Amino acid sequence: MTVVGIVALVVLLTLGCVVLASPSPSPTPTPTAVATATAKATATAKATATAKATPTPAPSGPQLSQAQLDFLQSGMEAQGYSFTQPFKQSGSIGASYVGSTFYEGQMSKNGIKYDVTIEACKSEATADSQFAFAVTNIQELGFVGSYDSSTQWTGTTIISGEIISATAVESATASPYTVTTIMGSYE
Repeated sequence: MTVVGIVALVVLLTLGCVVLASPSPSPTPTPTAVATATAKATATAKATATAKATPTPAPSGPQLSQAQLDFLQSGMEAQGYSFTQPFKQSGSIGASYVGSTFYEGQMSKNGIKYDVTIEACKSEATADSQFAFAVTNIQELGFVGSYDSSTQWTGTTIISGEIISATAVESATASPYTVTTIMGSYE
């Protein structure tokens, strides 16, 4: 419909310009010619849409490389733990309100399952506060323990007659600053 309107407008403007541009030979009135223009335009609109995958925005918090995660995992395996779920970035925890990025894994040893969470923090100050927060959370779950150093807390509890341990470790000497929490549970 738009194309028909544009063609009709062009025809009318062209005829108007021709009529205005032609001089009359004498001042006497002459019969007026009427021009009729018929324009027929057909337009076929073909709309095609191609869906493009929108990339998921990368998390804004600090990241651990796969090599760093593999190194941590192999260190635990050297101590006799076997990983039932290798480390991966957590979709359920996501980025915390302090800008951290979380990684989760699961390992076992001697029939005890351990959930491992690594929080990559944006700064040393964030790691310090998140370490204290992790220790408080473990204690609120009933684990009793103490600080082995200023950057490591270890505690135990009894679940189904078994002594289960939990540990929180802060690594804030250089970037990436991390807080690792290892919580045992009976399988």
